[in-house]
Amino acid sequence: MLERAINALGRNFSEIEGKFDSHVDAITNKQEMDQKLDQISRIIDSYKEEYYALLKRSNKDSADATLLSKLEDMIIKFSLDYVELEDEMIEYASVFKSANRIKKAITSNAYPIQDLTSDIVRSIFSYVVVIDNENYAVMISLQNRELTPEELKKAATAKPLLQSKCKSLTSNVEYINWKIVLH
Repeated sequence: MLERAINALGRNFSEIEGKFDSHVDAITNKQEMDQKLDQISRIIDSYKEEYYALLKRSNKDSADATLLSKLEDMIIKFSLDYVELEDEMIEYASVFKSANRIKKAITSNAYPIQDLTSDIVRSIFSYVVVIDNENYAVMISLQNRELTPEELKKAATAKPLLQSKCKSLTSNVEYINWKIVLH
């Protein structure tokens, strides 16, 4: 089953690379985070424009001083939010590195692979989850940590990157359904 999964993944990777990238983006919420960063940046810029316009004014009264103080507080608050969001995005940088490493591992082999070694399997797949005797989920993990059993169960039910079936080598099951899931 692993041999079939790796060979199918490698042969079809040029066709499913976009799907792979969209799964990575969904895992990291990159687009959503980029939108939030952009939104916070625009808010900060608008407060800064208002702040500097008010600061340049020659005749300021006490209400202007209060407003300047409030604007400073808002700029600081949103700047801290921006930095926190940037820190979250830095954490996801390792996910993108893992995704690139896995892409390289997939594309570096000639398919079909004749001699499947454990190094080849480990360079691409992290887990094999047995759903039942006939169904298996092969996990490609982008996270540099061990997954909990709950996370494995959830990932096993996720939308597959690729799926197929192959003839079973045991007599009690005719075909094994397998799917490759990105987590």
